[in-house]
Amino acid sequence: MDTWLRENRQQYQMFVGLVQLLLNREFSPLTTEPVSAQAFRTDHTEAVIRLLNSFSQDSISSPLRVFSTGPLFRPASIWTDAIDVEWIGPVGAREEREVLNLIAEMVEWLGTYGMASEDLTMVYGHPGWLRQLGATVGLELSQIQDLEDVLHRGRLSALEAILGSAPRAVHHLFRPQGPEAFFNYLNQYLSVSPVVIPSPPWQTRWDLSLVGKRSYYSGLVFNLYHRRTGQPLVTGGQFALPDGGRYAAGIGFTLDMDACRRASTEVMFVV
Repeated sequence: MDTWLRENRQQYQMFVGLVQLLLNREFSPLTTEPVSAQAFRTDHTEAVIRLLNSFSQDSISSPLRVFSTGPLFRPASIWTDAIDVEWIGPVGAREEREVLNLIAEMVEWLGTYGMASEDLTMVYGHPGWLRQLGATVGLELSQIQDLEDVLHRGRLSALEAILGSAPRAVHHLFRPQGPEAFFNYLNQYLSVSPVVIPSPPWQTRWDLSLVGKRSYYSGLVFNLYHRRTGQPLVTGGQFALPDGGRYAAGIGFTLDMDACRRASTEVMFVV
């Protein structure tokens, strides 16, 4: 019982500090419903978009910087407490860097709880590049859709059959690797540049097999992993919800508070 109380008190303190950081950066809190259509919430982004679109058109204007908190339910798994951060509006390189810099700042703050930067690896993917690459190397639209489907399902063993006789450089793009090697392979087919933030507090890998858990991801996606626990602390990316109303596109991320607490190595309390 004492261990449970200590861990939960620490997680609460981490939560309060991160929320204060977001408020200081002029992000506005939103309260979203815990259940919808008799189903437990599994995704903050759709709930945030639904709430924003319930307001009259003259009430708010984009771009918006908002966040929501509360539990998420993972089917056949567990509840997890989360902080969901959204930048809603047009997204370009500047907005991508702003969001990634915010994550870096939050990670730096979590370092006060013993989360070492050397234990962190950020993996980036890009569903948009994946679709362009497939078209460039001659995959049919149905094959590209099958490719995305197996990646969403985590069935990496099915990749080889879909990619078939595509050049070996294409196959290499579906394995985690450093930016230099990844873009050397990718730029053989597409002319793109990596997202760069100054001195990120993590190791960086790129992998086109990372497409995000949701089908609404349309551009840059990312997972920040903690190597000691093997769990993602942050998941997110650029999104575009079909038929989502006026406020249906942007970039954001979800920070898993349970995973952050498990990744901490020190118990620190404010008395």
